[in-house]
Amino acid sequence: MPKYSESNEVLLILLVGNFFMIVNSGLTIPWFVNKQIMARGISNAFGLLITLLLIVFFWYYLDQKDITAVAMAITIGNVIYFIYMVTFVGRQIWTLKQAITILLMVLLCATWTASVVFIGIQYLETNLNFIDDLLQSLKIGGLTFLMIVPIIFIGLRLSDYKKLIKGLD
Repeated sequence: MPKYSESNEVLLILLVGNFFMIVNSGLTIPWFVNKQIMARGISNAFGLLITLLLIVFFWYYLDQKDITAVAMAITIGNVIYFIYMVTFVGRQIWTLKQAITILLMVLLCATWTASVVFIGIQYLETNLNFIDDLLQSLKIGGLTFLMIVPIIFIGLRLSDYKKLIKGLD
């Protein structure tokens, strides 16, 4: 029976993909506030189409028909969709320099997080009993969390989220 640790690669890929999820970023808020629902619908269709094309590419062109290929397609689709949204929504609220800075910061944070988690995964030992496995997972998870938390605070500080929230009122 396969162990849950065999899913580590897929989870790492999807974790990186979360940095680029439009729902998590709040990038759609300006379109909702300005009632640009058609633009939002077009962007949703674009994101779905890109992701589907990438799944087809991995499955049929690269002949990789496994869950890792689906995770890669979803993550790459999220990255492309994020760039699309920063380009089309971002131009309404940011300068070009700010949009590029945001793209670079998100990429840097995603790379840092993936690196920290990847290094943590390398220290996992296999064939442990349940208690030892749980303790090992808690230790590595705690250290990983401590390494990732600064990214959250840096993001909040750089985003000036208080000003953004006040602007939405």
